[in-house]
Amino acid sequence: MKKAVLYKWWGIYFAIALVCRLAFGECPAAFFAFPVNAALLFAGMAGVWVLHKEKPQSLPFKILSSPDTTFLLLGITFVTCVVMGFELSPSTASWWLVMTLVAMLLHLSAVVFRGLAVKRRHKLRFALIHVGLLVALGTGLAGSADTREWRMLAVVGEPVQQAFDARGGRASLDEPLVLQAFDVDYYPDGTPQNYTAKVTIGGREAILKVNHPHGLSWSKDLYLADYEHVPAGMQPRYCVLQLVEEPWKWFMWIGIWMMIAGSLLLFVQGVPALQKKGGDATV
Repeated sequence: MKKAVLYKWWGIYFAIALVCRLAFGECPAAFFAFPVNAALLFAGMAGVWVLHKEKPQSLPFKILSSPDTTFLLLGITFVTCVVMGFELSPSTASWWLVMTLVAMLLHLSAVVFRGLAVKRRHKLRFALIHVGLLVALGTGLAGSADTREWRMLAVVGEPVQQAFDARGGRASLDEPLVLQAFDVDYYPDGTPQNYTAKVTIGGREAILKVNHPHGLSWSKDLYLADYEHVPAGMQPRYCVLQLVEEPWKWFMWIGIWMMIAGSLLLFVQGVPALQKKGGDATV
């Protein structure tokens, strides 16, 4: 297959992505919530599998599984992330980013199906790394539509159970939460060094720190988001807590740990040396 053909079809695909980005802005995540996201994820994987089994020499499968596609999509993803880094308010739900990740997901599926079908050395580490990446990327992309966030104001000594999202929607904790104390440590110049919220949830004590959430259930976590900013030497009277629900997070963690295990095998087993006369090593 000529590279010109590959670049032509990917050019058409990303032209459509750009038109969607300019015409529609953000992808309507609510529309793709469960079970739509699960159905689309299954349909995409099944479609690539059918191409692999029935028409492995077809143009669509050759394009999806080509090494040139790997470098093209990695380059586009890198440029996209750089551009987002310079935006004042980058959106992770833009049609361009979503379609870029969908392309990565379909390409990775084709690579996995093709790679697992051939005899190769160290197939276990290939499976762990590539299937793990596929699981992490697929569930991360599909699960983002089911991720929800709420915030609640916790005042010292006052029970609170209601949390609100940006649109005014409500969520209730199973048990009332009470902020017992909020401690802030300061640097000598008066800037905050770290802060800790001590809370009780249904009579059970928990400590919240920045980036150290408290797990409420298998899918819900409670984060410390903000607090009352007061002069050094005074203790805040309230803080802002963030309730996050991520039903797909454990699937994503499974994929991440699979990649870690595969990377450890790669480190232990090493990369086979290339054949002397230009042959490719099977890894």
